[in-house]
Amino acid sequence: MIADYTKRLIEGFLAPRISARRLLDGGLDWPVLALLFLLGYLVETIMFTAFADLGHSGPVVTRHINGLIGSMVGTAVLSAIAWQCGRIAGGTASFKDIVLVLCWLQILIALLLPMLMPFLFSFLEAIQNMQTALQQGEEAEIMGVSGGATAAAFGVFSVWIWLLANYIGEAHGFSSTWRVLGAILALPLLIVLLATLVTGG
Repeated sequence: MIADYTKRLIEGFLAPRISARRLLDGGLDWPVLALLFLLGYLVETIMFTAFADLGHSGPVVTRHINGLIGSMVGTAVLSAIAWQCGRIAGGTASFKDIVLVLCWLQILIALLLPMLMPFLFSFLEAIQNMQTALQQGEEAEIMGVSGGATAAAFGVFSVWIWLLANYIGEAHGFSSTWRVLGAILALPLLIVLLATLVTGG
């Protein structure tokens, strides 16, 4: 069983279209989707446990409740946007299809978070010692650590955006992943442009 799950996870990264189709053909119901979402949040929580006392305040339970609510809202909003924009462009996915692939994607990306941890630990330590970094060499070291964290974060984001385009594309029935990717990247710019025109800026 573990070997099968491992195979599915690897397939999720290396063959996202096949992975998405396997999920979509499974006919999962909403209760199963809820469990999948909770599993994704649990994986994220485990990955970030090391940072529980760094940069956070307040009771642990309250933080996790707020995090869970925020994750639910974020998933719902992103699902609604991907669903409606895809339908406008001729896609055929249902709202449940989009929620399904995004919940699965959440699990996959959570597994990449350990890549960021060494850089984040170094970066947070550098920030804490910034007041004592008066010499130029020490400031350059802090900038180097920050650059490493930025590069790692960009790498994870690049994987996420590529997988997102594949999963959304497969759910909606779009054959070109590159076109879906272009639309995803262009959408925020279009929203900013429209907001600027509406506000008269």
